[in-house]
Formats: sequence, structure tokens, C-alpha cells
Amino acid sequence: MGGFGDSGELAGLVRDALGPGCRVAGVRRLRGGSRKGVYRVRLEGARDGTGSVVVYRWAAGEDFWPGAGPGGPADALAASSGPEPFLAAQRRLAGLGVRVPRVLLVDGSRRRDAADLAVVEDDTGGSLEA
Repeated sequence: MGGFGDSGELAGLVRDALGPGCRVAGVRRLRGGSRKGVYRVRLEGARDGTGSVVVYRWAAGEDFWPGAGPGGPADALAASSGPEPFLAAQRRLAGLGVRVPRVLLVDGSRRRDAADLAVVEDDTGGSLEA
């Protein structure tokens, strides 16, 4: 599995998303990302008072889905790589009036990490798990 070995690996990404005074105070991998790594990143010093963000990491080592379906836009099991399907769903839901977390930064350059990354607003209001 890939992932972030320590909070230092996320420092530049978080600064780019939230400003130079923002520091990473802790990182925890969340369960259930299926095709991407999902990390809650605790923050200190964010100008807007943000206490945490979620970082998505799309990389082969983070993909725990048991296999891909035949493909196509309607296939929920089709292989997906990178943030494009996530961003398309986010835009579609927002367009329908659904409250969705704000996307703060997307980095597909692979210069800072061997994966596509996104920093997203953290909604700490609970879980969808039963």
C-alpha cells in the first residue's frame, strides 16, 4: 500500500490549499475509500479556522476494489483512475442543489507524489455507515 508515511509529506499540499500559515498536525487513513486512499488531515494555523481537511489519493497501491466491471459510465464497478469521476459527480450533485464538500485543490501533476491528489473540505458531521 502507498499512502503518506508522515504528516511532512502533506505539508506542501496543505499549504497550497489553505495558505502559508497552515500546518499539518496529524494524519489518519480513513476506511472505505475503495479505489483511492482517503486521509483526514488535522490542521493548525489555517487562516479561516479550518480544523481538518480530507485528502484523496488515487494510486494503484490504494485501490482495494476486488476487480473491475466491463466499463462504461453507468458501471459502478468500472475501473476509475484519478479525480475526474469524483469531480464530475461533485459538479453534478452541486448542480442539483445537493450540499457537497468544497474541493480546495486538485493536483494531477504527480510532481509532489506518484498519485493524483485532491484536498477537500472535511464534513465531520457523522458517517453514512449503518
